Amino acid sequence: MNNLQYLVILGLICCTYAKISEDELKQYLNNVYEREASDQCRKAALAQFDFETDIRNKKKEELTTNLTLEQAAWEKNVWTKYFKDIVPEEYEDPTIRREVKFLKILGSAALEPKKLEEVRNNNK
Repeated sequence: MNNLQYLVILGLICCTYAKISEDELKQYLNNVYEREASDQCRKAALAQFDFETDIRNKKKEELTTNLTLEQAAWEKNVWTKYFKDIVPEEYEDPTIRREVKFLKILGSAALEPKKLEEVRNNNK
């Protein structure tokens, strides 16, 4: 491998693992993530409540399942983009570190949609 190829590969690796600054992360968590996560949770909770108060309604059950899958896809996307490779210890603010430690764990959104739907249906 010549020097130019080595530098290109090294540059790609560095860009891939670029650390988001503490201020940028704080802004993202407070302004974007909080709003989007709250919206996802609110929609799922309302659909779940609607279904649980009318459990024979197949449309409400289907809507609840679809929103669960939508929320999982959103979580997985955000995790992949922001939290998958983040190192909590690189941030000074203890609140940011604590949030990042929590958000670094993907949870049930790691499951494939079919498996997540199966788990969700078994927990009813």
